[in-house]
Amino acid sequence: MMASSNSFSLSNTSYSNSEASSLYVGGGIGLDYFVVDSVSVGFYADGSYRNFKGYGATTLAETTTTSFAGGIRFGANARLSGSMSFYPRLTLMLESSHGNIKPISSANGEPVGPPVASASVGPAVNMYAPLLVHPASHFVVGFGPRLQHDFAITRGGPYDGSQSTLISAEFTVGGWWGGEAPDNAEPDDVPSPDIAKPKKPADPVFGKTGQIVLTSAMDASIEHQSYSQSKGASTSVTVAPGIDYFVSDGTSIGADVVIGHSNGNGFDNSGANAEFSSASLGFVLRAGFNLQVAAIASIWLNGGVGYGSVDSSISTAMGTNQHTRTRGWIEASAPFLVHPASHFFVGAGPALFHELSDRDQYNYENKATQLALRLVLGGWFGGPSNVVTLVPPGK
Repeated sequence: MMASSNSFSLSNTSYSNSEASSLYVGGGIGLDYFVVDSVSVGFYADGSYRNFKGYGATTLAETTTTSFAGGIRFGANARLSGSMSFYPRLTLMLESSHGNIKPISSANGEPVGPPVASASVGPAVNMYAPLLVHPASHFVVGFGPRLQHDFAITRGGPYDGSQSTLISAEFTVGGWWGGEAPDNAEPDDVPSPDIAKPKKPADPVFGKTGQIVLTSAMDASIEHQSYSQSKGASTSVTVAPGIDYFVSDGTSIGADVVIGHSNGNGFDNSGANAEFSSASLGFVLRAGFNLQVAAIASIWLNGGVGYGSVDSSISTAMGTNQHTRTRGWIEASAPFLVHPASHFFVGAGPALFHELSDRDQYNYENKATQLALRLVLGGWFGGPSNVVTLVPPGK
């Protein structure tokens, strides 16, 4: 069994000095089962709802989107060495998406237009082929190309008549369990009661000194999305390495660096042709404490501070909305973790993000606050008792 492609987030974001806001709930689950050595069959399903009130070049609009997708996937894991493998997977899906854009006001006093609705329902195909590294038993990280094409045709809205295609390369974090030989297998000749049986070494415990932790919060991707009957297209690059290290039993320190850039052309909230770009840079330092509550469960408390900048611009024939902002923030999370196998965990818990400062080039301050409930998935290596046999999933 292998678990990947899993996510869940429930978040509400508000701002101190504007009408912008965002409510999001969404998640996905993907599980694969190896029916024979190296050949897997699995499924994937996700759904999301978002209500976003935000600013385009000259308008404030409320955008609501709802989407669902589900399907089956087939994979083949090719072992390249004891600690590396190649695991391409093909997913055949059905997708449904509905959206509505409701203009609220205009910065230049011009009348706003009527709401615009769009919908698409139909099949899609997704191919992901990551090269996986297995830094410890039951834990995998990887990077590889992805291609997704939606055969459904969008009806209504700014992309009316279009099919979308996504080409990307993405980082992934996952894990696996099951498939091992039973530990309680008895030999045909039962030994004398006077002969002590060797004890099975205890599985290493999460949170010990020297362990290095990687989670699904890490990201590295490059994406290009295009639409068949529209000039709209976008390209984005994200590099977000993050790592946590247990300096003593139960106590961790960590750091994140987030670098992002995107640009493209499409439509703003009013439906007008628009060009947009964004560049961001951020740093986070944090400390954590892992509280073991059961043999396979713990609560990992984390708190951190961050600083960064964002430069964003969106332009239409009616005007330009451009801001260069510097930000400082605090963040905290408390996920409840379950450890189904050594070196791999999955969990969920509350999270807080609050900006202490967010000022643009005009000295205008608009601080964001977000409350969320999120899924976290990850693994660890290093530390004591880390003598393991690295066997890629596929058994």
